[in-house]
Order: sequence, then C-alpha cells, then structure tokens
Amino acid sequence: MSAPALLNTDGTASMATLLMMSHHGLRRDAARLTTGLRAVRDDDRARAAALKEGWEGFKLVLHGHHEAEDQRLFPSLRSQHADLGAAIDSLAADHRTIDPVLERLHVSMSELPAPLARDAALAIMNDLNALLDRHLASEEASVIPILRKVPLQAMPPMPEGELAMMSEGLAWSAEGVAPDIFALATAAMPELVLAKVSAAKVAYAAKCERIWGGVSNATSRTADGAPLT
Repeated sequence: MSAPALLNTDGTASMATLLMMSHHGLRRDAARLTTGLRAVRDDDRARAAALKEGWEGFKLVLHGHHEAEDQRLFPSLRSQHADLGAAIDSLAADHRTIDPVLERLHVSMSELPAPLARDAALAIMNDLNALLDRHLASEEASVIPILRKVPLQAMPPMPEGELAMMSEGLAWSAEGVAPDIFALATAAMPELVLAKVSAAKVAYAAKCERIWGGVSNATSRTADGAPLT
C-alpha cells in the first residue's frame, strides 16, 4: 500500500500533514539505519560511531512520537470519536510491542562495529522495520482521515518551554519533504517558532552531514520517507 499524500485533496495542509511528516521522517531514518548497518565494515569505527549517533537520534524521536500520541493525541481522539476506540487500542498496543525491540536494538548498536553485533543489529532492525511499517500504515488508515478535517489553526498553544523542542522536530521532519508543503504546514505557527526553526534547520543540516554525509534532496509529497537523494 502506498503512503498517503501529505496534503489534503484540495491542496491544503491539516493536522494530518504534521503527523505524516513525522511518519515520513521515521521511514526515512529507518531506511538510513538499515542501509548503514548493511554497509558498515568490521574495522570502520568512525562509521560505526556515526551510525550509533544516528540510532540515538532515531530512538529519541520515535519514543517522543509515541509518547505524544499516547498522552495527547490518542486520548483526544478517543474522547471525540468513540468509534476509533478499537483502532486506538491496537495502535497503543503496537507502541508496547515496539519498545522492547528498541531496547534489544540499542544493546546491539552499542557494541558496533563488532561483526556479531552488526549482524544482530541488522536482524533486529529488519524486525523493527516490519513492525513500524505495519504500525504506520494502520495509523494512516484509521487516524489520518480524521485529522485531515482538523485545521492547523486548531493546534493548541505550545508552552514556551517546548518551543525549542518543537522547532527541532520540525527541522527533522522537513528533510526530504517538498518545500511548499513544509511552508503550508507551518504557515499558522507563531513567528517565534518559525524563527527557531530556521536556526534548528542549520544545526540539523550539520548533524546530517556528520552522520549521513548530507541532507536528502528529495521533495516528497507523501509520507513515504523515500527516495533519499
């Protein structure tokens, strides 16, 4: 099944756009980690160190994504759409299934570039990819149609202490997404957030250069996370 479009059929951005930009980023970085694990050599400590840094960032983002859904998005949807109860229960259960896989992968990643650790990490990464693909597709089938009807202006005000974290998340999710879509997705955000996003993008690009050799030049219009160019 192909990933859904980031914009609504009328060309507008919605709360679904922001969530699917995160899905795009998760798929993008999972693919990077998988490719990196396949390519890393036994003696390549520099590449192993970069992969470990990429993994730490991916794990942090995925945990944060699931936490935001469990604590904010899912309770809100459940209270307004009783018919989504079973789907939300299933999505929350997916989070609990994925967590121990992340911990297993963390152990193997921490032991790179040892050959046995690389092989174990790649096997677990393949398991994670299968779980994540199914989970994201389920979420896009059940939750995204509802969020497409929610305008960006409905986003609750962000506490000032979370603005930096939000700007970093937007810089991360923007990579590989068509610039006009990112502009539409952030148009309703406060100027203070947009100012922080500009600085966050610079820092994020430097991080990508260090870990992956540069940022993706893709201009995706879907939540596919690929191709990386």
